Amino acid sequence: MATKNSASKPGKFKPLLIVVGVLVGVYVLFLAVMTASDWYKIQPYKKLATELNQTLGGGYKIGYTWKCELESTNCPSARMLKDANFKDNEEAKALINGYISSMKSAGYDVKGISICEPRVGFSVYCSMSAKKGSNTITINAKQNFIGIDIQP
Repeated sequence: MATKNSASKPGKFKPLLIVVGVLVGVYVLFLAVMTASDWYKIQPYKKLATELNQTLGGGYKIGYTWKCELESTNCPSARMLKDANFKDNEEAKALINGYISSMKSAGYDVKGISICEPRVGFSVYCSMSAKKGSNTITINAKQNFIGIDIQP
């Protein structure tokens, strides 16, 4: 008497397993391509942030925004932070003027100081902007830190 067993029947789930495997593979490939694209786009910002850190004397902590969503603005970008302790706006202005000289000699298009006066919540506030290529660089000196943003 012959008995039925699963070894004699062709696999019912094999085509379904192949389809699911292909779909998962396509999804993983899509994520890998998106990540590689974002990583590639952040490289000029990494290079510029490193160059700017050296131009301004070092000591900045550099962070990057590189995993961009479809509706992200100013992405990719880099943010540089350095602790400081300014007594007043004149001290911050002197540091920014030194940065302007260093940046001009390194080939940056520097627009100069745009604001250097107390703002709401900040007794020390100085700001300047510059460009290098198509990237905009904004430097803000506040009472206890200096922040630099590099954006497209």
